[in-house]
Order: sequence, then C-alpha cells, then structure tokens
Amino acid sequence: MKDLSRIALLCALLCSPIVRGASTRAEQAAPGAPPTTAQRVSTGRVISAKLIKNKDAVGIRGLRLSNPGQLIIEEKEARDGGYEYFVRISGEFTALEDSLLMLNRQEQIAKIQSGRLTQAFNARVQVLSDRTDLRLDALSPSGKIESLDLAVLARFERAQGSVMESIVSGWKSSFSLGPSLISHRESEAMSFDATTVTFKASVDRRLVGPWSVGAFVFVTAFPVQASVDGLSPTFLGMSLRASYLTAWLPQPWSLSWSAGFYYTSLFGVDETYGFTNIHGPQPIPYPTLVRKLSSTSTLSFTPKYSPIWATFPRGLMDHRQLALGLRFTRQINLKRAWFASLDYSQFKSDFNGLSVTSTSTSLAGGVSF
Repeated sequence: MKDLSRIALLCALLCSPIVRGASTRAEQAAPGAPPTTAQRVSTGRVISAKLIKNKDAVGIRGLRLSNPGQLIIEEKEARDGGYEYFVRISGEFTALEDSLLMLNRQEQIAKIQSGRLTQAFNARVQVLSDRTDLRLDALSPSGKIESLDLAVLARFERAQGSVMESIVSGWKSSFSLGPSLISHRESEAMSFDATTVTFKASVDRRLVGPWSVGAFVFVTAFPVQASVDGLSPTFLGMSLRASYLTAWLPQPWSLSWSAGFYYTSLFGVDETYGFTNIHGPQPIPYPTLVRKLSSTSTLSFTPKYSPIWATFPRGLMDHRQLALGLRFTRQINLKRAWFASLDYSQFKSDFNGLSVTSTSTSLAGGVSF
C-alpha cells in the first residue's frame, strides 16, 4: 500500500496542470550537463549566493528554509580543469500526513511517514548564472499539491578580457593578536631583544573592477620580556595601499600587486635612541600570491621590498624595509573568516652615520568580517 501511495503521489505530480505549467522553468532550473570551461569563464567564480521567493509565490505549509540569505557554496574541480559551483538548499518540512517534498520534479528531498511528522532536508543545486530558478512541490496521497517558486541569486567574479572584474564591493575588516620576537641593533647605542604581544588591524575595500584599496596598522601592545631592564619599547607601523588583481594565473591561483604609503616609529625609549616618523611612498609594487585550497580555505604569500624615502637617492639596499608574510584563511560563512599568519619584517637604514637594524617575527591569529 505504501508503494501504491508513492506511485499515486508521483503520478499526481507529473499530471498536475499546475506543475505542467511550470515545467519549462523547472526544466531550466534542473541541473544539466556540466558547463564547459568557456561557459564558466563567462560568469567567473561564485563568491556569494542567497535564496529568494519569486513574486506571487503561494508557499508550502510546514516548510522552513535554513539561512536563505547565506547559502553554502561548494566548489568542485571539473575534468576539463575548470570548476563547477553548487549551493545547498536546506531546512525542515512538517506535515500531518504522508507527504513527499520534491525539487524540480526530479529529486525527492524529504518524505513524511506515519510516526515521523518532521523531516530535515539538504539538497544541492548547480549554479550556472546570476539567477537559477527552482521549484519545490509538496504532495499528499489525496493528490493535493502545494508549490513554492524560488530563485538562487549568485554573485560572481566576471572575466572581461584579461582582467577579473569583481561585482562585489564593500569594506572588509580584520583583527589579530599574537606574540612577536623583536631584535633591535644600533651601531652607537645599546641593542636589545624583546618579546611582545602585537595587535594588528586592517580594512580593505574591493572596488568594481580589478582594483581594491586598504589600510593596515600594527602596534606592540605590551611587552612580555625585554633584555634590558626598564626598557619598554613600542613599535608602531601603518600603511595605505592600492592593489590590482591580475588575470595572469589560472585557478586555483591568483596574483595581485600593491603599492602605497607607509609609516613606522619606535616609542618608549630615549629620544636619541631608535627611530621616529620614518615614512614615505612604496614606489616598488609588491605581489600577493594566493592559492585556493578548497571552497573555504586559502593560503597567501606576500614578499615586500620598500626603499626608505628620506635616503632613497643614496641607494636602495642599505636603506630599506623587507617583509615576508604567510597567511592561512578559513571561511566560516559569507561574511566571517578566521586566519592564522606568520610575518617577518626587517627595517634597516642610516641616520647621520648611525646604522639601525630592527627585525620582527610574529605569529598571530584573528578574525575578519
């Protein structure tokens, strides 16, 4: 009898004029053949997706959708070397009698049976364009059908010529905290080593197109240990940057170049000791290489070389800042992520015959949103 009821439900679904009237849209929304690399390049990488109800949608009683504004995005490598993108539609379906919940007339995603009135569901839908229409149908043994028309709205990075154009803009912030090992050497003053806790913060804004802008600041929040008693050095650094995302590398790699303005200073010691207010432009662009490890994880590497503006005419190699940065990021949802970073920085220059070399190695963990 249960099998007969199921057959009756399916027949009701296939024969219903309501469903037949929506078959064209359902067939378009149903997952089809995997897209080719050329098709994927025309839309780019899916970076966010949300679920909305179509206008005049009647709805299904007992249906609850989970987090429709922030759908989980899945990325899968295709045989042709490109990537396919999917979103997860999830929630709960509750009914007082035996019922089926169908997706696009093709997939049963929930089944209500006697003794079990609520069923959780989780279905995967392939994303091929900005808008993917889909349909949910709830069927009862009596032949009654309730339907809900939905659409997945996706946002992409689009390829135009040789440049990836992001259609997402807005500010993104990150904050981190961690230990730093500092070594400071001067030719005519006492050198010192210190262990401190360093606070870092950054803000970035992705502009329309391959460009973005950002700002970064760090400060040694408080010392943990210093080799010279009574010495409490505070290092402060700031930078402004503009970045350009290139299209030189294929996925899962990406490469951007940045240049801007920096400021650094040493506080908390005698005025004749250390350095203060060293600032100037960064005339040599530095790269950031990013490797996408999965749909939620990335690894980035940034080497930087910056000549000191005040001594730039007298040579580069003796008056400069070198930096190396390694960062692992794990996306929590569309807005939040956690990350771990390892950074090395060396500042070296001459001031009126005084040679100063200051190095810092820091490990930090933080969040971005």
